[in-house]
Amino acid sequence: MGQIAFETAAFPVPAAPRFRPPQRGVLQVSMAQLVRAAITVGATPVALGATPRPLIELCWRATMA
Repeated sequence: MGQIAFETAAFPVPAAPRFRPPQRGVLQVSMAQLVRAAITVGATPVALGATPRPLIELCWRATMA
């Protein structure tokens, strides 16, 4: 299980003019979750009519993770 440190800033609160204060933490992720996120981030779902990414791109993204 891996850990990803994160910090958020300037996220608007729904129905309020103010912003949330910055949040910090550590997210626990499995390797499977990390690879799935790497190959799906930024892609339009096939169910919405997009063409799937080429297999070579999926392999490259998974290898980078």
